[in-house]
Amino acid sequence: MVAVGRHTIYEVAAFAGVSIATVSRVLTKPDVVAPGTRDRVLAAVHELNYVPTGPRVPWPPAPTRHSALPCPSSAAPTMRNC
Repeated sequence: MVAVGRHTIYEVAAFAGVSIATVSRVLTKPDVVAPGTRDRVLAAVHELNYVPTGPRVPWPPAPTRHSALPCPSSAAPTMRNC
Protein backbone atom coordinates (compact mmCIF):
# COMPACT_ATOMS: atom_id res chain seq x y z
CA MET A 1 0.00 0.00 0.00
CA VAL A 2 1.20 3.53 -0.82
CA ALA A 3 1.18 6.48 1.58
CA VAL A 4 -2.10 8.37 1.75
CA GLY A 5 -2.12 11.85 0.29
CA ARG A 6 -2.61 13.77 -2.91
CA HIS A 7 -0.39 12.35 -5.64
CA THR A 8 0.74 14.03 -8.83
CA ILE A 9 0.91 12.88 -12.43
CA TYR A 10 4.69 12.76 -11.96
CA GLU A 11 4.35 10.20 -9.18
CA VAL A 12 1.94 8.11 -11.26
CA ALA A 13 4.42 8.16 -14.14
CA ALA A 14 7.31 7.11 -11.89
CA PHE A 15 5.22 4.38 -10.26
CA ALA A 16 4.19 2.97 -13.66
CA GLY A 17 7.64 3.45 -15.22
CA VAL A 18 6.39 5.70 -18.03
CA SER A 19 6.55 9.38 -18.97
CA ILE A 20 4.04 11.96 -17.80
CA ALA A 21 2.96 12.30 -21.45
CA THR A 22 2.00 8.62 -21.44
CA VAL A 23 0.00 9.03 -18.24
CA SER A 24 -1.78 12.02 -19.75
CA ARG A 25 -2.47 10.08 -22.94
CA VAL A 26 -3.90 7.13 -21.00
CA LEU A 27 -6.24 9.47 -19.14
CA THR A 28 -7.38 11.44 -22.21
CA LYS A 29 -7.03 9.08 -25.21
CA PRO A 30 -6.63 5.55 -23.85
CA ASP A 31 -7.31 3.92 -27.23
CA VAL A 32 -3.98 5.21 -28.64
CA VAL A 33 -1.86 3.59 -25.90
CA ALA A 34 -0.65 -0.02 -26.02
CA PRO A 35 -2.83 -2.26 -23.82
CA GLY A 36 0.04 -3.35 -21.55
CA THR A 37 1.18 0.21 -20.95
CA ARG A 38 -2.39 1.38 -20.43
CA ASP A 39 -2.95 -1.37 -17.84
CA ARG A 40 0.26 -0.42 -15.95
CA VAL A 41 -0.73 3.24 -15.85
CA LEU A 42 -4.31 2.51 -14.75
CA ALA A 43 -2.99 0.17 -12.05
CA ALA A 44 -0.72 2.99 -10.79
CA VAL A 45 -3.64 5.44 -10.88
CA HIS A 46 -5.70 3.00 -8.81
CA GLU A 47 -2.90 2.14 -6.38
CA LEU A 48 -2.05 5.79 -5.74
CA ASN A 49 -5.71 6.88 -5.71
CA TYR A 50 -4.74 9.54 -8.23
CA VAL A 51 -7.44 12.07 -9.06
CA PRO A 52 -6.73 14.52 -11.90
CA THR A 53 -7.27 18.14 -10.90
CA GLY A 54 -9.08 18.92 -14.15
CA PRO A 55 -8.21 20.62 -17.39
CA ARG A 56 -5.73 23.45 -17.31
CA VAL A 57 -5.95 26.65 -19.30
CA PRO A 58 -3.35 26.44 -22.06
CA TRP A 59 -0.47 28.90 -21.76
CA PRO A 60 0.15 30.95 -23.72
CA PRO A 61 -3.48 31.51 -24.65
CA ALA A 62 -4.51 30.47 -28.13
CA PRO A 63 -4.34 33.26 -30.71
CA THR A 64 -7.59 34.93 -31.66
CA ARG A 65 -8.78 36.61 -34.81
CA HIS A 66 -9.83 39.73 -32.96
CA SER A 67 -8.00 43.02 -33.06
CA ALA A 68 -8.39 46.25 -31.13
CA LEU A 69 -8.80 49.65 -32.67
CA PRO A 70 -7.93 52.51 -30.33
CA CYS A 71 -10.24 55.50 -30.65
CA PRO A 72 -10.31 58.82 -28.86
CA SER A 73 -12.72 58.74 -25.92
CA SER A 74 -14.78 61.54 -27.51
CA ALA A 75 -15.60 59.21 -30.42
CA ALA A 76 -17.03 56.43 -28.27
CA PRO A 77 -20.73 57.34 -28.58
CA THR A 78 -20.73 57.48 -32.41
CA MET A 79 -17.42 55.97 -33.51
CA ARG A 80 -17.36 58.49 -36.39
CA ASN A 81 -13.73 59.47 -35.71
CA CYS A 82 -12.33 55.93 -35.86
